[in-house]
Amino acid sequence: MFSLPKFAIKRPMCILICVISLIVFGLSSVLDMPLESTPEMEMPILMVMTSYYGASPEEIDQMVTDRIETALDTISEVDTVQSISSEGMSMVMMQFDYSADMDKKFNDVTSALSFIGLPDDCSDPVIMELNINNMMNSSIISLSIRGQASDNIKNYVEDNIVPELERIEGVSDVSIYGGSSEYIQVLLDENKLIQYHLTMAQVAAAIGSAEYEITLGNLDRGD
Repeated sequence: MFSLPKFAIKRPMCILICVISLIVFGLSSVLDMPLESTPEMEMPILMVMTSYYGASPEEIDQMVTDRIETALDTISEVDTVQSISSEGMSMVMMQFDYSADMDKKFNDVTSALSFIGLPDDCSDPVIMELNINNMMNSSIISLSIRGQASDNIKNYVEDNIVPELERIEGVSDVSIYGGSSEYIQVLLDENKLIQYHLTMAQVAAAIGSAEYEITLGNLDRGD
């Protein structure tokens, strides 16, 4: 039966060479190993962004998000699908298996969305691949703008400054934080409310319902 202790006693030089070889190769492996604070990572995720200006989250969900999800049901190797429907914006995120060919999946998603029917005022879906490496290594510049409360700085930035920044080569995204948006203040006439037998709640409900679509019935044409 082979005995390692006996072999080490009989062949000390052989054991010494093996130990030295392990130490040398171990140190060379450690020294040659690249060290990175943010190593490259590949995330098999595709995002489909679609904007529909002025539409409510409910309308976005029914008229945009649901249709996009239905069109993407035929895509294979999909692990999970998550969607967010917000005011004027739809986002559908697809996570694939790590073995999936993302170039092929990008083409499959593009083909699936080419036949989808969306509202006329809706933008074409934009497909983006989530790249963690670019997000970690990207540079960020912050720009602060101050002004009087009555100057409506936020609308000025959205309409004038943001479009100019987006035209600059190398700019990936421009986001706005802070500020206040314009709003409409409705002052009610108490005498008019009494005259027409209305309450503040009824007026508020009428204003709120102006943004909703309500089915009025059927319309017959001809015979």
